[in-house]
Amino acid sequence: MSLEQYWMLFNKNHVWIAILLCALILIGCKSFDYLTKIENTFPVAETCGDCHIDIYKEWSQSAHARAFLSPDFTAITQEGSLADCVACHTPEPQLTLAAPLPRTISLKDGVTCTTCHLADGKMLGPVQPTGAVHPHPIEVAQNRFTEAAFCGRCHEGTYQQWQETSVKPRQTCQQCHMPAVVRKVTQSKGGISKLIVSMEKQIALRKHTFMIYPQSEDQETFELHTDIEENHITVELLNRLPHSFPTGNFGVQIGVMLAQFIDADNNELQNNRYEFVQELKTNLPSGQSKKWTWDIPQSAAKMKIQLLRHGCSIEKQVELLNREVSLP
Repeated sequence: MSLEQYWMLFNKNHVWIAILLCALILIGCKSFDYLTKIENTFPVAETCGDCHIDIYKEWSQSAHARAFLSPDFTAITQEGSLADCVACHTPEPQLTLAAPLPRTISLKDGVTCTTCHLADGKMLGPVQPTGAVHPHPIEVAQNRFTEAAFCGRCHEGTYQQWQETSVKPRQTCQQCHMPAVVRKVTQSKGGISKLIVSMEKQIALRKHTFMIYPQSEDQETFELHTDIEENHITVELLNRLPHSFPTGNFGVQIGVMLAQFIDADNNELQNNRYEFVQELKTNLPSGQSKKWTWDIPQSAAKMKIQLLRHGCSIEKQVELLNREVSLP
């Protein structure tokens, strides 16, 4: 390498060092106290989204973000006036060990970032930060964020079912409803933040989608077995979820099993329907199965079996299972 090339490399490295020092000075001069303070207001989700861009996008499309503004919630709770419901749909803006109290400001944020991540003037999370710059105090509490009890503060009935299940392995709420992802904790909008984010490492995290449809990492959520004898078919559905199907203390959640006999020309011959409803005690407990036996219509060529979940949420209908069985 020539002397000129060494000099250019030296200057280039020092430019980056100078930029980093400027960034640190700017961050040091600017107060970020508002990110961890609760007074007449608190840091809303949009503020967190300035740095945690991916997490904010996921949260903003989730049922947590719409917990207070959901038309279903508004209708059921008389415009959000029922105190027993509001505490978990607009919980206080700090992490609590027990069920949270309701807050009275920024209700539109629903279940917001600080509800789970702010405590004692620090932002809590499950992973060690990898960046060189931290605009707010951070505390790592890995076990707290990976335990089902964390979600059980509000989802009490479902958590009790989870505690009592015999299904193995017993997945936690986070393993099913927060899909795994490898990425940086923060993202850049350009400028100095691009440099700061570049110093972070990609690590194993979880998406903040809080999706209704469970995506278990190690097992099927439902098992379907069929047995054909002569002119009838027996269908058995086994619930491998670590809670009942459907689950949930409030609102209306209905599971629907559809079994359609279809002929060779794809015409529907017979449609059989069964509903799982928690309020009617017809839901399917964790680890248990339900059997149906039907006579096979003479011209039936196949049976189409679907399992659906209907509920009061942004995901009105979710298909959990879709299977076709050829008939003799």
